[in-house]
Amino acid sequence: MIERLSISERDRLRDIRLRALKESPGVYCTTYGEATAFTDRDWDEQLLALPTWVSTDCSTDVGMVRGKLDPNGIDAWLLSMWVAPSHRRCGIAVALVGVVVEWARAEGRKRVILEVIDHNTPAVNLYDRLGFARTGRCGPFAEPRTHVLEHERALVI
Repeated sequence: MIERLSISERDRLRDIRLRALKESPGVYCTTYGEATAFTDRDWDEQLLALPTWVSTDCSTDVGMVRGKLDPNGIDAWLLSMWVAPSHRRCGIAVALVGVVVEWARAEGRKRVILEVIDHNTPAVNLYDRLGFARTGRCGPFAEPRTHVLEHERALVI
C-alpha cells in the first residue's frame, strides 16, 4: 500500500528517511549525520514543501519517494527514492515512481525530472526501463563530496 504522509506524520518521515540515509550512504545529497541533527521543525517543513509517499508492508514503511514542483510550471521533480533492501525488486519502486508521475500530471506538469548517482546501477537501470532519458546535465555533489557524480533524467508525461 502507498500513502501520502500528512504534516502530522513527521516521525514516520524521520524514521524512514534516516533508515534510507543509513542503509544507502553516499547516494543522497543529505547525509545520515546531517539528518540526525534536524529538528522537529525541519522535518515539518520538509513535509510542507515536499509531498511524501511511503509504501508499507504489514504496517512497516518499506519505501519512500518525494516530489517537488519546479517553479517553471512545466516540470516536477522526483526526489529521495528509497526501498528497503528486503523489498527491492518487488515492484515497489515502480509503484512509487508511478505515484509521483500521476501527481505531476494532476498538477499539470509535462515532465518528471530526477537526478541519480552515476554508480547506482540498479537505480539507473530502473529509470532506463521506465523511460527516463538522460538530459545531458550532470555534475558533482557539493563540498566535501565532489567525488560523487550524478546525472539528470527526464520523463515526458
